[in-house]
Amino acid sequence: MELKQFVFITSITALTACGGGSSGDKQTTPANGGGNSVTPPSAAPKLILETVQYNYCDIESPLAGAEVLIHDAQGSIVKSVQTDSLGKLQTDWPANAAHVSVIGQGSSGNRGRTAIESLLNTGAMDLGVIKFANTNDHSGCDCRTITLNAGDLAATFDGYEMKAAQRFAWLSSYTELNVEVCSSDEYVDVTLKSETFREAFAAKVPVGQEDTIYLRKEHFTSTGIPIEAAVSGVIEPDYRTDWFSFSFDGRSPQWSLVDSEPYFATDLYVFPEMSNQNFLQYSVLKTEYLEDMEIRVYSTVLRRVPSNGQAGFFEAIYPGQEFLDSFVQLLEGMDTGNTTTYDFSSTDEDLDRFSIYVNADEANGDEIYWRITAPVSGVMPDLKLQDSLENRFENADFSRVRFYLSDYGHSDYEEYLKGAVTASRANSWYEAGMMDNFKGIYLNIRLN
Repeated sequence: MELKQFVFITSITALTACGGGSSGDKQTTPANGGGNSVTPPSAAPKLILETVQYNYCDIESPLAGAEVLIHDAQGSIVKSVQTDSLGKLQTDWPANAAHVSVIGQGSSGNRGRTAIESLLNTGAMDLGVIKFANTNDHSGCDCRTITLNAGDLAATFDGYEMKAAQRFAWLSSYTELNVEVCSSDEYVDVTLKSETFREAFAAKVPVGQEDTIYLRKEHFTSTGIPIEAAVSGVIEPDYRTDWFSFSFDGRSPQWSLVDSEPYFATDLYVFPEMSNQNFLQYSVLKTEYLEDMEIRVYSTVLRRVPSNGQAGFFEAIYPGQEFLDSFVQLLEGMDTGNTTTYDFSSTDEDLDRFSIYVNADEANGDEIYWRITAPVSGVMPDLKLQDSLENRFENADFSRVRFYLSDYGHSDYEEYLKGAVTASRANSWYEAGMMDNFKGIYLNIRLN
């Protein structure tokens, strides 16, 4: 795989292009155009959406005044409106409209962020709930650090691996873990695992007002069910492999375990007594460096695991030369400032979404984050922004560009969009079933 050719083209096209770009936050939701109007045929077609912000501890609130740009097929702005005081919008859809961009202000990583979500080929539809990060806001979180003292477990579980809220330690009579909890956290997830004895146990430890919680054997009421999974096919050279098992019932993965065995998932478990939202992820990663760039190719397969642990066979997507040639063709077209045709369907026949993300750093330290979500093949427009924002974007320094090709288990982009709209109103994409049978390939270019 010749990454260097791709990176060279990217460095002189995508990183200097003034046309398309992309943004990222939590997953957002659109809906496909063409025959999916939410209004009766006799009424004017409507665009409907809702914008919200989520803060440090995932408390959501309406995002009023989010700018919504409606574009024609070439990317020119044909209408500009804003969400109301409740973050809601319902507006007539122009006859010549094709795409939508939603712009929200927020924060991430201790700096301000302007996030742009551009959704291609939506048509006049209900786009669901579009979410923007404002993670520097701690309002209502009341977060604090507590200590998990595991000394009393050592007699029974000496030498076991202990994991709590994504923190790790080996058990001994002196083991303590400091973890952060917020007011919305009713419990801390804790996992114990032994590779020697091939067993694992999980606990939901209630969070009270105390600053130190003393873990006891009685907390660990769930015995892990071993996951059985294997890789089908050959692992390409120079790729690092990882397995990752977890549940997703809260704000982040719970009872998670990691294994680096290339072909088989070993010493990974699900805990059906704790959750029925159990998943297994298999990933391969290759990293290369060219001058001041870090280039990563990352492929992943994610699947819901049944309570018996039988997860089946996993096969990662590896990018071939056609994959890279398609990106080069797209980027060269974008550099001209015109619409350009692209086609990634040969990468994998099941793909249902293509996304481009761009991170750009402004002189004042803030960030512009732009994501374009599109079909796997089609025409990439030269999306326009308001003059002030477009000038900011062109004057910012590009720090990262990412390209995602994804399969959420839908037959095509239109079906993906429908599923994404539904998922936007669920507690998570995991709960909505969007991640039950997921696979994707990502190309990540970071400027040093």
